[in-house]
Amino acid sequence: MIYELPDELRLGVSGIDEQHRQIFMVTAQMRLARDRGEGEKRLFALLAFLNQHLHDNFTREETFMIRYGYDQYQDHLARHQEFAEKFAEFQTSLQCHGPSLRLVVQTTRFLSDWLKEHIGITDRAMIEFLKPLLLEAKAAGEKIWRM
Repeated sequence: MIYELPDELRLGVSGIDEQHRQIFMVTAQMRLARDRGEGEKRLFALLAFLNQHLHDNFTREETFMIRYGYDQYQDHLARHQEFAEKFAEFQTSLQCHGPSLRLVVQTTRFLSDWLKEHIGITDRAMIEFLKPLLLEAKAAGEKIWRM
């Protein structure tokens, strides 16, 4: 089981990569728990952790996109909102029906697929736009994501 953020999903901004690594690690732990037959009992805790981490990650990304005038901000924001809606569906299902193997499988599959697509494409495009601006800001002494 891979617990590290794959190289192809590293964006070269350590603060972002660290958040993504933690999200990816918890998703991998959820898959491992599922494979061991423990997914149902761990689902509450893992979803709570992911909810907070993803909220923090989205907030940080959105703040920098606004601050530096990212031209694809609205599209990126829409991807975050779509994710939040789907994630809320999983949480609602968990609260209403309790944990189930089906929900564990659906959640882990969605998270794995979404993270690979979002980080690999959407976040990568954001970083390609922001990285020169972040380097300028860092050179000017501004506190930014670790580069």
